[in-house]
Amino acid sequence: MSNSDITVILVHGAWSDGQMFNKILPLLIKKGVMVKVVQNPLTGIEDDIKKTLELIDLQEGKVLLVGHSYGGVVISAAGNHEKVCGLVYLCAFIPDQGENVQSILCKFEKLDSSLNYFHDKNGNVWFGYEKFHESMYQDFNDYENHLTICFSQKPVSTKIFIEKLQCIPAWKKKPSWCQISENDRMIHPQLLEYLAERIKPIKKISLKSGHCPQLTNQNAILEFILEVLSFFK
Repeated sequence: MSNSDITVILVHGAWSDGQMFNKILPLLIKKGVMVKVVQNPLTGIEDDIKKTLELIDLQEGKVLLVGHSYGGVVISAAGNHEKVCGLVYLCAFIPDQGENVQSILCKFEKLDSSLNYFHDKNGNVWFGYEKFHESMYQDFNDYENHLTICFSQKPVSTKIFIEKLQCIPAWKKKPSWCQISENDRMIHPQLLEYLAERIKPIKKISLKSGHCPQLTNQNAILEFILEVLSFFK
């Protein structure tokens, strides 16, 4: 296989959308990679899995799923699709069957960012606008881009924290790769290490970055994804 034989599907996390990949997307395209970005509704795990599966169905050949943060939950289920050849986790939750985001977070001490959520009367969870930058990506220096991402954030349903993964996760059957960030303020770096070791990835890389390396260390993430694609040649 070549880079053009596999479609890379990028799956965003909570409080965001496809804009979280706007630094890495053009770099992948310039390298000749076929790439798509899912726009999950963040209304519940099953809803997000369904939306990701719909995009997978549209692709003609094999698919490599790249999940960031909560997107790791989504690809752990959607990765069972027959077209999916591998999974890449970027600072991601990696649940086992029967686990949810809440139970995973409880494995290590809470970070300060856990204090920055607030709820509305409709059962949605928002992230404090004034704390968004320092929590989500303290190393992101593109101020205008930050404003767009922050002030157009998508609220998430409380369901994504408490709904359990019902299926056997795809990482138990398919090759997986992990990236962890040493300065992550959203998911404890020790928790990321624990999750990565648990799935025994083909390769794990560590970056001195915040929670969104695809925005702040995009060249390193580009090389990582290209290396993963080369695995299938």
